[in-house]
Amino acid sequence: MGMNKGTGRQAVALRGAPVILALLSCSWVWAQVPVAGVVPSSPTRVEESDLSVVYTGLWYPQHRSDLSGGSIVESPYPVSTASLTFTGTGVRWIGFKAAWGGIAQVYLDGALHAAVDKYPPTEQAQAVMYTATGLAAGPHTITIKVTGTWNPAGCCSWVVVDAFDVM
Repeated sequence: MGMNKGTGRQAVALRGAPVILALLSCSWVWAQVPVAGVVPSSPTRVEESDLSVVYTGLWYPQHRSDLSGGSIVESPYPVSTASLTFTGTGVRWIGFKAAWGGIAQVYLDGALHAAVDKYPPTEQAQAVMYTATGLAAGPHTITIKVTGTWNPAGCCSWVVVDAFDVM
């Protein structure tokens, strides 16, 4: 099974970052500038707890010092998805490999790109589960979907989201 179970949570999407713009009259005004227009020059880590990660279904938060940012969310339920809309030319899904790890489907811009088996012979925190590079510069969405299935050598269908690296 997964790590110690807690209560489920869902996050809502939040876009934009508040900035102050100076006008020619030397007065200040608040404005929303969309983050989606910024293409990072080096990978930017987006933690699973960031409000830009949108969840459906039921996800359980866990906390350990060996996890990115000290926490993850995990789910064994096939109704569960985690999505991140980002602007860039690539993305990495960071997860956790374990005997209780299941199989997840990875969608990029709505199309199925991979089925990722999270079973390993030994546990691995902050594991790169999936990488997409060479995408056209611009907005994209990665979605991780729990399938409820697992490797015959494993035991369970838990899928972990630790973070995403946007490139």
